[in-house]
Amino acid sequence: MEVHERELSVNPHNHFRSEYPFDEADWLDPDDGELVAELATHASLRGRPFAIPEPTAYHQMGIQLLSPPRIHVLELCRAAAELRREDVLATAGERRFNIPFEFVEVLVLNEWKHPDKECPSRCEAFHQLAQVLVTGSSAHYNPSSPPNTHWSNWPSGGSL
Repeated sequence: MEVHERELSVNPHNHFRSEYPFDEADWLDPDDGELVAELATHASLRGRPFAIPEPTAYHQMGIQLLSPPRIHVLELCRAAAELRREDVLATAGERRFNIPFEFVEVLVLNEWKHPDKECPSRCEAFHQLAQVLVTGSSAHYNPSSPPNTHWSNWPSGGSL
């Protein structure tokens, strides 16, 4: 433990941390953590109640249930992103966790053109982001391609 504490004191911004916008897990199926409990009707999302949509509501959001009428956690997360987007995105404090306070936030992206079967070094968005970091000016981020980071563009995302 002492070695770990010393490492963190020397490298305070080089520590992994995950954030989970859902506050509690009583809505999870106790026998299968990948599924929502069959009788669950609500979850807590950032400290506020979140009504778990009925299985029939997912289709209206473009979400195809893998095992209807059961709801997988990844499907609930997609529904939350559709219904309460701001609550699933990282807060300002969460974004700053690994960044020294003296660094100025220059650009926040909630969507971008992510490489798919191409090297990131060939991706226009990543080239432009590198220029933003080098210059400190968000004016260098002006993509010509539409974003593709919406979950609907990655149908197998969330499943292994």
